[in-house]
Amino acid sequence: MAKKILLLISTLLLLTSCTGKKTNVNKSKNFDLTVTSREDGSGTRKSFIEQVGLIKEDKNGNYKDLTTDNSMVINSTSGVLKAVGVDKTAIAYVSLTALDDSVKAIKIDGVSPNKNTIESGEYKLQRPFGLAYKKDSAKDLSKDFLEYVKSKSAKKLIEDEGLLAITNEKEYKSKNLKGKLTITGSSSLSSIVEKLAENYEKLNKNVEVEVLSNESLTGLKNVKDNVVDIAMVSNKLQDENLFSEIFAIDGIAIIVNKDNTQINDLTMEQLRDIYRGEIKNTGELK
Repeated sequence: MAKKILLLISTLLLLTSCTGKKTNVNKSKNFDLTVTSREDGSGTRKSFIEQVGLIKEDKNGNYKDLTTDNSMVINSTSGVLKAVGVDKTAIAYVSLTALDDSVKAIKIDGVSPNKNTIESGEYKLQRPFGLAYKKDSAKDLSKDFLEYVKSKSAKKLIEDEGLLAITNEKEYKSKNLKGKLTITGSSSLSSIVEKLAENYEKLNKNVEVEVLSNESLTGLKNVKDNVVDIAMVSNKLQDENLFSEIFAIDGIAIIVNKDNTQINDLTMEQLRDIYRGEIKNTGELK
């Protein structure tokens, strides 16, 4: 079995802080929003701020993240889902593959996030899922796993997760390799990569694949430091020393609490203003 080690946060403090809010959505038509975001090293955060327009370049060519300082920062996908699930005032963003019935995904510019709207390009918040490695020093097992992930054999598994698969039409054939493969990086990819790893192990009885979940930047650093073989990356790779094999396109879903009846559809401008801290209350949405 492929192993999945998640980077956990202390949910007790999180749940206490979320449920202790004074705002009661059930008794107030409009309410103050709790803006929720991921940590700085998150590939999901990087993709989100780039596409929503939350980056500003200064005169020295440095980029500043314009996300409001009042946002609640959570360092895992599961943590975001838990926070929004208990906080009726929260708004957040997660991978489309992470969506479950504990939260509600809203429309952006009148378009719902799903595989069809991602493929058509109607849903604008989308990003690549890639597996990064050192091209010149990748071991045979890494190359073989990447060949499997890009094959027709993996396509159905990827698309069953709600992703748009970027694969070829070749069937994967086992080379009967032996050894252990270690993969780490973005928590947004961990679910699908773990399933791919489990299926790869079934096809290769003498191979063990270990999947560790943290964040994209940590995964990339681990690959460069030769700590792991492959990094899971949830945004466009910008490192000339590494190569990324893109195997799927994911949507970034904007989520709110299921009891939030005030927000069902936002324009991209409204979403940007919420995350800049310019819209703080649902009554300001027009």
